Amino acid sequence: MAVDGGSGVGRDGVRRSSPVRSSSRVDKIDEDAAILEPIYEDLVRLAAAVDPRNPDPSDLVQAALERVLRRHGLAELDNPVGYISTTIVRLGANRRRAEHRLRRLVSRLGSVDAGSVGSAEREYVSNAETVRLLEQLTPSERAIVYLRYIEALDYLEIATRLGLTEASTRQRASRALRRLRAGIEETLHDE
Repeated sequence: MAVDGGSGVGRDGVRRSSPVRSSSRVDKIDEDAAILEPIYEDLVRLAAAVDPRNPDPSDLVQAALERVLRRHGLAELDNPVGYISTTIVRLGANRRRAEHRLRRLVSRLGSVDAGSVGSAEREYVSNAETVRLLEQLTPSERAIVYLRYIEALDYLEIATRLGLTEASTRQRASRALRRLRAGIEETLHDE
């Protein structure tokens, strides 16, 4: 059925709740699917090799496809397999870097100097306990901690993303870290 100018009104004069897709867009989707079908399993195997700890490597493939398809149709690319493969490798590297930053944050928050807890040596809090403490933060504080220490954004970028001022973002980050440290010290004293 044809649609009049995308307004949602068909030739028969009946208003439709959603206009029908243009045939050129459907053709592009079909072309992309035809290119993707024979290579999908190879891409999943690549994703499994790139991120072996990921229980579902197809998630990484889907993230790569989403990123690629935002900019290009697969038929537009000279080498769609190479382009998608490179994107998978880069996304895998980004995930590893984010995991490394999280481990560094957890270890920084999880170790408390002996003087503050009354022990002769440094004490450590488990990762599970640190995650539990992170869950006690407000959503805004968790977002700031994530964007600052996992995504490695500066305070101005975080403020822009969250619709806050830079000063407010710094204050909230500082408050969140104080709360995390206090929770860790309390956990160590309870043990």
